[in-house]
Amino acid sequence: VLLVVFPPMAAMFLRSKPEDIGLAPDGEPPEERTATGTLGGQSPSSKSELSGWTLREAARTPALWVLLAANALMFGIGAGVFFHLVSIVDELQLPLELLPSCFFLPWAMARAVSLVLAGYLLDKTHPRFVLFGGFVLGGATFVVLGWPGTTLTPARAVAISTMWGFSMGFGKATFGVCPAQFFGRRHLGSISGVLQTTNVASTAVGPLVVGMSHDALGSYSPIILVIF
Repeated sequence: VLLVVFPPMAAMFLRSKPEDIGLAPDGEPPEERTATGTLGGQSPSSKSELSGWTLREAARTPALWVLLAANALMFGIGAGVFFHLVSIVDELQLPLELLPSCFFLPWAMARAVSLVLAGYLLDKTHPRFVLFGGFVLGGATFVVLGWPGTTLTPARAVAISTMWGFSMGFGKATFGVCPAQFFGRRHLGSISGVLQTTNVASTAVGPLVVGMSHDALGSYSPIILVIF
């Protein structure tokens, strides 16, 4: 199915950049269309080349390293907690049969809503404010989740998972637009590739760190508070 269905669909519908189909990126003012239907009277092939920083140039700026660190923290923490989530909620005395309805479902719904909301906010304000909001929500989540003596009631589980879902959604949306907005589109592939590599590496390390901390200290509370 993959070989028969998706390659033809990709060839027919995927394009490298919006200019290839007579459009402009989000946020740029629309150009006047001529009777031929092209932008500004030019065909996509005659438009100027895309601009943007190379990976080497971007690596000389603090912005790239802040993005890499924030990306690694958000997705490494997310993977670490999700990997051990059953053990964490069992330690916090939430019945495991309530985990899907009181945690996974609210988290997924909040993440879906937050992606739409974050997209709107990213069109209106600087990405750092959206990312800051995501980390504030994530920090509040882990304070409640990791506070010593916490018992996870169903209502508290719904509240925590909702906050965490918004946190992850804000982060995901921001990391999706920041590379192009900060460094341009010409070398977006190499810059985004480094971010994705950091993402994958952090999701591999996060569960290991959380597990080692639990084995050494006998509880998930210390590492969750350290994450905060």
